[in-house]
Amino acid sequence: MASETPSSVFAQANAHFVDEDYEEALSLYSKAIELDSGNVEFLVKRSACQHKLEKIEEALKDAEAALALDADSPKAHLRAGIAHFSMKHFKEAKSHLEKAHSLDPEGTVYTQWLKRTDDELGKMPKPLVVPMEPTAEEKAAQANMQPAEELRLPDQPKPALRFDWYQSLTHVNIDIYKRDCTEADAPVDIHEDMVQITAQLGEGREHQQHWPLWSKVVPAESKVEYLKPKISIRLKKAKQENWKDLEGDGTGVGTPAALLDDSVPIKHIYPTSAKKVVNWDEVAASVEEEKHEGDKALQALFQNIFKDGTEEQRRAMIKSFTESGGTVLSTNWEDVGKRKVECTPPSGVVPKKWDEKE
Repeated sequence: MASETPSSVFAQANAHFVDEDYEEALSLYSKAIELDSGNVEFLVKRSACQHKLEKIEEALKDAEAALALDADSPKAHLRAGIAHFSMKHFKEAKSHLEKAHSLDPEGTVYTQWLKRTDDELGKMPKPLVVPMEPTAEEKAAQANMQPAEELRLPDQPKPALRFDWYQSLTHVNIDIYKRDCTEADAPVDIHEDMVQITAQLGEGREHQQHWPLWSKVVPAESKVEYLKPKISIRLKKAKQENWKDLEGDGTGVGTPAALLDDSVPIKHIYPTSAKKVVNWDEVAASVEEEKHEGDKALQALFQNIFKDGTEEQRRAMIKSFTESGGTVLSTNWEDVGKRKVECTPPSGVVPKKWDEKE
Protein backbone atom coordinates (compact mmCIF):
# COMPACT_ATOMS: atom_id res chain seq x y z
CA MET A 1 0.00 0.00 0.00
CA ALA A 2 1.40 3.40 -0.95
CA SER A 3 2.53 5.57 1.96
CA GLU A 4 0.20 8.38 3.02
CA THR A 5 0.99 11.87 1.76
CA PRO A 6 0.76 15.02 3.89
CA SER A 7 -2.20 16.20 1.77
CA SER A 8 -4.15 12.96 2.22
CA VAL A 9 -3.63 12.99 5.99
CA PHE A 10 -4.63 16.67 6.08
CA ALA A 11 -7.83 15.87 4.15
CA GLN A 12 -8.69 13.13 6.67
CA ALA A 13 -8.11 15.59 9.53
CA ASN A 14 -10.43 18.12 7.92
CA ALA A 15 -13.17 15.48 7.59
CA HIS A 16 -12.95 14.66 11.30
CA PHE A 17 -12.95 18.38 12.13
CA VAL A 18 -16.20 18.87 10.20
CA ASP A 19 -17.70 15.88 12.07
CA GLU A 20 -16.68 17.55 15.37
CA ASP A 21 -14.33 14.66 16.17
CA TYR A 22 -11.69 17.12 17.30
CA GLU A 23 -9.44 14.66 19.16
CA GLU A 24 -8.96 12.51 16.05
CA ALA A 25 -8.64 15.62 13.88
CA LEU A 26 -5.88 16.93 16.17
CA SER A 27 -4.00 13.64 15.93
CA LEU A 28 -4.17 13.69 12.13
CA TYR A 29 -3.18 17.38 11.87
CA SER A 30 -0.13 16.58 14.00
CA LYS A 31 0.72 13.66 11.72
CA ALA A 32 0.43 15.89 8.64
CA ILE A 33 2.76 18.44 10.27
CA GLU A 34 5.29 15.70 11.00
CA LEU A 35 5.26 14.85 7.29
CA ASP A 36 5.46 18.52 6.20
CA SER A 37 6.59 20.79 9.04
CA GLY A 38 6.86 23.84 6.80
CA ASN A 39 3.20 23.98 5.77
CA VAL A 40 1.54 27.11 7.18
CA GLU A 41 -2.02 25.91 6.46
CA PHE A 42 -1.47 22.71 8.49
CA LEU A 43 -0.39 24.76 11.52
CA VAL A 44 -3.30 27.20 11.14
CA LYS A 45 -5.86 24.37 11.03
CA ARG A 46 -4.30 22.63 14.02
CA SER A 47 -4.49 25.94 15.89
CA ALA A 48 -8.24 26.09 15.15
CA CYS A 49 -8.63 22.49 16.33
CA GLN A 50 -6.70 23.22 19.55
CA HIS A 51 -9.06 26.13 20.16
CA LYS A 52 -12.12 23.87 19.73
CA LEU A 53 -10.63 21.58 22.41
CA GLU A 54 -10.07 24.65 24.64
CA LYS A 55 -6.30 24.19 24.48
CA ILE A 56 -5.79 27.91 24.07
CA GLU A 57 -2.06 28.10 24.83
CA GLU A 58 -1.34 25.32 22.31
CA ALA A 59 -3.54 27.12 19.76
CA LEU A 60 -1.46 30.28 20.23
CA LYS A 61 1.81 28.34 19.85
CA ASP A 62 0.62 26.86 16.53
CA ALA A 63 -0.44 30.31 15.29
CA GLU A 64 2.95 31.78 16.25
CA ALA A 65 4.74 28.87 14.54
CA ALA A 66 2.75 29.60 11.37
CA LEU A 67 3.70 33.29 11.58
CA ALA A 68 7.36 32.34 11.98
CA LEU A 69 7.06 30.63 8.58
CA ASP A 70 4.94 33.37 6.96
CA ALA A 71 4.61 36.68 8.79
CA ASP A 72 2.08 37.88 6.19
CA SER A 73 -0.44 35.06 6.57
CA PRO A 74 -3.81 36.69 7.44
CA LYS A 75 -5.24 33.37 8.69
CA ALA A 76 -2.28 32.87 11.04
CA HIS A 77 -2.76 36.40 12.41
CA LEU A 78 -6.50 35.65 12.82
CA ARG A 79 -5.80 32.48 14.81
CA ALA A 80 -3.27 34.34 16.98
CA GLY A 81 -5.80 37.13 17.54
CA ILE A 82 -8.58 34.70 18.53
CA ALA A 83 -6.23 32.86 20.92
CA HIS A 84 -5.20 36.13 22.59
CA PHE A 85 -8.88 37.15 22.77
CA SER A 86 -9.72 33.88 24.58
CA MET A 87 -6.86 34.57 27.02
CA LYS A 88 -8.24 38.10 27.57
CA HIS A 89 -5.13 39.65 26.02
CA PHE A 90 -7.27 42.14 24.14
CA LYS A 91 -4.51 44.57 23.09
CA GLU A 92 -2.44 41.75 21.58
CA ALA A 93 -5.59 40.35 19.95
CA LYS A 94 -6.37 43.71 18.35
CA SER A 95 -2.83 44.03 17.00
CA HIS A 96 -3.03 40.64 15.21
CA LEU A 97 -6.58 41.21 13.96
CA GLU A 98 -5.70 44.64 12.52
CA LYS A 99 -2.73 43.08 10.74
CA ALA A 100 -4.93 40.29 9.34
CA HIS A 101 -7.47 42.86 8.10
CA SER A 102 -4.76 44.94 6.43
CA LEU A 103 -3.51 41.81 4.61
CA ASP A 104 -7.02 40.72 3.58
CA PRO A 105 -9.32 43.80 3.47
CA GLU A 106 -12.21 41.80 1.94
CA GLY A 107 -12.46 39.34 4.85
CA THR A 108 -15.46 40.21 7.03
CA VAL A 109 -14.48 37.84 9.84
CA TYR A 110 -11.63 40.18 10.83
CA THR A 111 -13.95 43.15 11.28
CA GLN A 112 -16.30 41.00 13.37
CA TRP A 113 -13.52 39.97 15.74
CA LEU A 114 -12.15 43.52 15.83
CA LYS A 115 -15.60 44.76 16.88
CA ARG A 116 -15.74 42.18 19.68
CA THR A 117 -12.21 43.08 20.78
CA ASP A 118 -12.97 46.81 20.82
CA ASP A 119 -16.09 46.11 22.89
CA GLU A 120 -13.99 44.26 25.47
CA LEU A 121 -11.34 46.99 25.50
CA GLY A 122 -14.09 49.52 26.11
CA LYS A 123 -15.13 47.63 29.25
CA MET A 124 -11.63 47.73 30.75
CA PRO A 125 -11.09 50.28 33.54
CA LYS A 126 -9.14 53.35 32.55
CA PRO A 127 -5.77 53.84 34.30
CA LEU A 128 -5.92 56.20 37.29
CA VAL A 129 -4.13 59.47 36.60
CA VAL A 130 -2.89 61.30 39.68
CA PRO A 131 -2.62 65.06 38.99
CA MET A 132 0.73 66.65 39.78
CA GLU A 133 1.09 69.82 41.78
CA PRO A 134 1.27 72.72 39.26
CA THR A 135 4.42 74.78 39.12
CA ALA A 136 4.50 78.48 39.98
CA GLU A 137 4.43 79.36 36.28
CA GLU A 138 1.39 77.13 35.68
CA LYS A 139 -0.43 78.68 38.67
CA ALA A 140 0.22 82.15 37.28
CA ALA A 141 -1.04 81.12 33.85
CA GLN A 142 -4.20 79.60 35.36
CA ALA A 143 -4.89 82.83 37.26
CA ASN A 144 -4.92 84.76 33.99
CA MET A 145 -7.19 82.30 32.15
CA GLN A 146 -10.75 83.20 31.15
CA PRO A 147 -13.64 81.33 32.86
CA ALA A 148 -14.08 77.94 31.28
CA GLU A 149 -17.17 77.16 29.26
CA GLU A 150 -19.81 74.94 30.79
CA LEU A 151 -18.63 71.36 30.89
CA ARG A 152 -20.61 69.14 28.56
CA LEU A 153 -21.00 65.51 29.59
CA PRO A 154 -20.36 62.91 26.91
CA ASP A 155 -23.38 61.37 25.24
CA GLN A 156 -24.78 58.31 26.94
CA PRO A 157 -24.28 54.97 25.13
CA LYS A 158 -26.99 54.32 22.59
CA PRO A 159 -29.45 51.60 23.62
CA ALA A 160 -29.17 48.25 21.90
CA LEU A 161 -32.15 47.01 19.93
CA ARG A 162 -34.21 44.35 21.69
CA PHE A 163 -34.40 41.11 19.70
CA ASP A 164 -35.22 37.39 19.84
CA TRP A 165 -33.94 34.59 17.64
CA TYR A 166 -35.01 31.03 16.93
CA GLN A 167 -34.24 28.40 14.32
CA SER A 168 -35.32 25.38 12.32
CA LEU A 169 -33.05 22.97 10.47
CA THR A 170 -33.21 25.20 7.36
CA HIS A 171 -33.65 28.78 8.64
CA VAL A 172 -32.68 31.20 11.39
CA ASN A 173 -35.15 33.93 12.34
CA ILE A 174 -34.20 37.19 14.07
CA ASP A 175 -37.08 39.38 15.30
CA ILE A 176 -36.08 42.97 16.14
CA TYR A 177 -38.69 44.78 18.22
CA LYS A 178 -38.85 48.27 16.70
CA ARG A 179 -42.29 49.47 15.67
CA ASP A 180 -43.45 51.08 12.46
CA CYS A 181 -40.14 50.82 10.62
CA THR A 182 -39.52 50.91 6.91
CA GLU A 183 -36.49 49.87 4.93
CA ALA A 184 -35.45 53.51 4.78
CA ASP A 185 -35.61 53.82 8.60
CA ALA A 186 -33.69 50.61 9.36
CA PRO A 187 -31.89 49.05 6.39
CA VAL A 188 -30.66 45.48 6.96
CA ASP A 189 -27.54 44.09 5.26
CA ILE A 190 -27.27 40.30 5.05
CA HIS A 191 -23.88 38.73 4.33
CA GLU A 192 -23.06 35.03 4.37
CA ASP A 193 -21.47 35.30 7.84
CA MET A 194 -22.96 38.49 9.30
CA VAL A 195 -26.21 40.48 9.63
CA GLN A 196 -26.16 44.24 10.25
CA ILE A 197 -28.92 46.79 10.87
CA THR A 198 -28.65 50.58 10.95
CA ALA A 199 -31.66 52.03 12.76
CA GLN A 200 -32.73 55.68 13.01
CA LEU A 201 -33.65 56.49 16.63
CA GLY A 202 -34.97 60.01 16.04
CA GLU A 203 -33.49 63.47 16.71
CA GLY A 204 -30.69 62.69 14.27
CA ARG A 205 -29.48 59.71 16.33
CA GLU A 206 -28.49 56.44 14.67
CA HIS A 207 -27.77 53.00 16.10
CA GLN A 208 -25.86 50.26 14.31
CA GLN A 209 -25.97 46.66 15.51
CA HIS A 210 -24.51 43.56 13.92
CA TRP A 211 -24.47 39.84 14.57
CA PRO A 212 -21.45 37.77 13.43
CA LEU A 213 -23.19 34.48 12.64
CA TRP A 214 -22.43 31.03 14.03
CA SER A 215 -22.32 29.49 10.55
CA LYS A 216 -22.91 30.63 6.98
CA VAL A 217 -26.24 31.62 5.39
CA VAL A 218 -27.42 32.18 1.80
CA PRO A 219 -28.13 35.93 1.40
CA ALA A 220 -29.92 35.48 -1.95
CA GLU A 221 -32.49 33.14 -0.32
CA SER A 222 -32.91 35.20 2.86
CA LYS A 223 -35.44 38.01 3.33
CA VAL A 224 -36.45 40.91 5.57
CA GLU A 225 -40.04 41.88 6.40
CA TYR A 226 -40.99 45.22 8.00
CA LEU A 227 -44.06 44.46 10.10
CA LYS A 228 -45.93 46.90 12.34
CA PRO A 229 -44.58 45.62 15.70
CA LYS A 230 -41.17 44.38 14.54
CA ILE A 231 -38.61 43.72 11.82
CA SER A 232 -38.48 40.04 10.88
CA ILE A 233 -35.23 38.71 9.35
CA ARG A 234 -35.42 35.18 7.92
CA LEU A 235 -32.02 33.70 7.04
CA LYS A 236 -31.61 30.60 4.85
CA LYS A 237 -28.92 28.32 6.32
CA ALA A 238 -26.18 27.20 3.95
CA LYS A 239 -26.41 23.72 5.52
CA GLN A 240 -29.27 21.94 7.25
CA GLU A 241 -28.04 21.82 10.83
CA ASN A 242 -28.80 22.90 14.37
CA TRP A 243 -26.71 25.94 15.39
CA LYS A 244 -25.36 25.98 18.93
CA ASP A 245 -25.71 29.77 19.12
CA LEU A 246 -26.68 32.73 16.97
CA GLU A 247 -23.27 34.41 17.06
CA GLY A 248 -19.84 33.03 16.17
CA ASP A 249 -17.04 33.46 13.66
CA GLY A 250 -18.93 32.08 10.65
CA THR A 251 -17.13 28.72 10.80
CA GLY A 252 -19.23 26.98 13.45
CA VAL A 253 -20.17 23.34 12.85
CA GLY A 254 -23.73 22.57 13.94
CA THR A 255 -25.55 19.28 14.44
CA PRO A 256 -26.42 17.95 10.94
CA ALA A 257 -29.94 16.98 9.98
CA ALA A 258 -29.08 13.28 9.76
CA LEU A 259 -32.62 12.28 10.75
CA LEU A 260 -35.92 14.09 10.52
CA ASP A 261 -37.79 12.08 13.21
CA ASP A 262 -36.69 14.17 16.19
CA SER A 263 -33.59 12.05 16.79
CA VAL A 264 -31.66 15.28 16.21
CA PRO A 265 -33.69 17.74 18.30
CA ILE A 266 -33.75 21.49 17.81
CA LYS A 267 -33.19 23.39 21.05
CA HIS A 268 -35.95 25.93 21.56
CA ILE A 269 -34.12 28.50 23.64
CA TYR A 270 -35.04 32.09 22.84
CA PRO A 271 -32.47 34.72 23.94
CA THR A 272 -34.30 37.85 25.01
CA SER A 273 -33.72 40.95 27.09
CA ALA A 274 -35.37 39.19 30.04
CA LYS A 275 -33.05 38.23 32.90
CA LYS A 276 -34.34 34.67 33.06
CA VAL A 277 -34.03 32.44 29.97
CA VAL A 278 -36.37 29.45 29.71
CA ASN A 279 -35.31 26.28 27.91
CA TRP A 280 -38.68 25.04 26.67
CA ASP A 281 -37.19 21.68 25.61
CA GLU A 282 -36.30 20.98 29.24
CA VAL A 283 -39.81 21.95 30.35
CA ALA A 284 -41.34 19.63 27.76
CA ALA A 285 -38.94 16.83 28.70
CA SER A 286 -39.89 17.10 32.37
CA VAL A 287 -43.55 16.60 31.41
CA GLU A 288 -42.77 13.72 29.06
CA GLU A 289 -40.75 11.88 31.73
CA GLU A 290 -43.99 11.24 33.62
CA LYS A 291 -45.56 9.59 30.56
CA HIS A 292 -42.79 7.17 29.52
CA GLU A 293 -44.63 4.02 30.46
CA GLY A 294 -46.06 1.20 28.37
CA ASP A 295 -46.11 2.03 24.64
CA LYS A 296 -44.36 5.33 25.30
CA ALA A 297 -41.41 3.61 26.97
CA LEU A 298 -41.23 1.05 24.13
CA GLN A 299 -41.26 3.83 21.54
CA ALA A 300 -38.47 5.64 23.41
CA LEU A 301 -36.44 2.42 23.41
CA PHE A 302 -36.86 2.05 19.61
CA GLN A 303 -35.86 5.68 19.09
CA ASN A 304 -32.69 5.18 21.11
CA ILE A 305 -31.81 2.05 19.14
CA PHE A 306 -32.36 3.95 15.88
CA LYS A 307 -30.36 6.97 17.04
CA ASP A 308 -27.35 4.92 18.21
CA GLY A 309 -27.43 2.32 15.42
CA THR A 310 -25.26 2.05 12.34
CA GLU A 311 -26.46 3.16 8.90
CA GLU A 312 -27.27 -0.45 7.94
CA GLN A 313 -29.18 -1.04 11.18
CA ARG A 314 -31.27 2.08 10.53
CA ARG A 315 -32.03 1.01 6.97
CA ALA A 316 -33.05 -2.43 8.24
CA MET A 317 -35.38 -0.90 10.84
CA ILE A 318 -37.07 1.39 8.30
CA LYS A 319 -37.47 -1.35 5.65
CA SER A 320 -38.75 -4.04 8.01
CA PHE A 321 -41.19 -1.72 9.79
CA THR A 322 -42.57 -0.25 6.54
CA GLU A 323 -42.96 -3.48 4.55
CA SER A 324 -44.47 -5.44 7.45
CA GLY A 325 -47.10 -2.84 8.24
CA GLY A 326 -45.49 -2.09 11.59
CA THR A 327 -45.47 -5.71 12.80
CA VAL A 328 -41.72 -6.40 12.39
CA LEU A 329 -38.75 -4.32 13.51
CA SER A 330 -35.34 -5.77 12.61
CA THR A 331 -31.80 -4.38 12.77
CA ASN A 332 -30.35 -7.20 10.60
CA TRP A 333 -29.78 -5.67 7.15
CA GLU A 334 -28.16 -8.87 5.82
CA ASP A 335 -31.50 -10.59 6.38
CA VAL A 336 -34.16 -7.99 5.48
CA GLY A 337 -32.10 -6.45 2.67
CA LYS A 338 -32.50 -9.60 0.56
CA ARG A 339 -36.25 -10.06 0.84
CA LYS A 340 -39.60 -8.42 1.32
CA VAL A 341 -40.58 -8.46 4.98
CA GLU A 342 -44.03 -10.00 5.32
CA CYS A 343 -46.68 -8.84 7.76
CA THR A 344 -46.37 -10.93 10.96
CA PRO A 345 -49.15 -9.99 13.40
CA PRO A 346 -49.31 -11.26 17.01
CA SER A 347 -50.85 -14.64 17.68
CA GLY A 348 -54.63 -14.57 17.37
CA VAL A 349 -54.71 -11.39 15.26
CA VAL A 350 -55.79 -11.48 11.61
CA PRO A 351 -54.18 -8.77 9.44
CA LYS A 352 -56.45 -6.71 7.19
CA LYS A 353 -55.77 -3.96 4.70
CA TRP A 354 -57.11 -0.49 5.49
CA ASP A 355 -59.79 -0.65 2.77
CA GLU A 356 -60.89 -4.19 3.60
CA LYS A 357 -64.49 -4.42 4.92
CA GLU A 358 -65.46 -6.31 8.06
